[in-house]
Amino acid sequence: MQSQSTASSSGPKLTSGVTTEPAQIVAAQRLRHQIFTSEYGADLETDTGIDQDRFDPWCEHFVVMDQSGEVVATTRLLHGEVAARIGGFYSEDEFDLDRLKRNPGVFAELGRTCIRSDCRSGAALSMLWTEVAQYLVQEGIDYLLGCASISMLDGGYKAWRITQQVQQEHLAADNFRVTPKRTLPHLASHRAQTDKWRFRRCPRDTGLGPGSGGVHTGFP
Repeated sequence: MQSQSTASSSGPKLTSGVTTEPAQIVAAQRLRHQIFTSEYGADLETDTGIDQDRFDPWCEHFVVMDQSGEVVATTRLLHGEVAARIGGFYSEDEFDLDRLKRNPGVFAELGRTCIRSDCRSGAALSMLWTEVAQYLVQEGIDYLLGCASISMLDGGYKAWRITQQVQQEHLAADNFRVTPKRTLPHLASHRAQTDKWRFRRCPRDTGLGPGSGGVHTGFP
């Protein structure tokens, strides 16, 4: 594992870095599958217990591991230059990014971010973001994009409420707007109510919340 850093403080000793080790990447994919299916109700259409897609081989994989070597947090990053060679970002399966990508600068996409439930109040998240930040500076990344997952297990009500909040408080400028390729089901069934709000749907998986400088870029 490259660019390792460690932390212990009052909790268990953790190690973070960028990994190219196949076993560690599979462990990260297993953690992703566990969290996305059990907490978000995602149908990953696989019985392997591993979440993987065509973008994984092209991504930088960031992991945080505990003392036993178990992956407790992970995210992946796809550089814009690599995305251009393989046909686009993951987000382009969900959104039309043409207007966004016309802005000058270097883009990268963050995705598949997850942290084991018993590690979310400790150093794991901070270590993960530190590794990502170092990569962004090293590679001269100007814009970080991605999709943020919202559980639909409640029928879409939480997604509806979050959409209202980000639409009103964190809407991006016109040149950073994106257009979804699929409509949020709950909003589609309440079209008459949404017309007056002009709601926008955010990409999934960024991990960029309201205090992080992230902005809301897409329509539902």
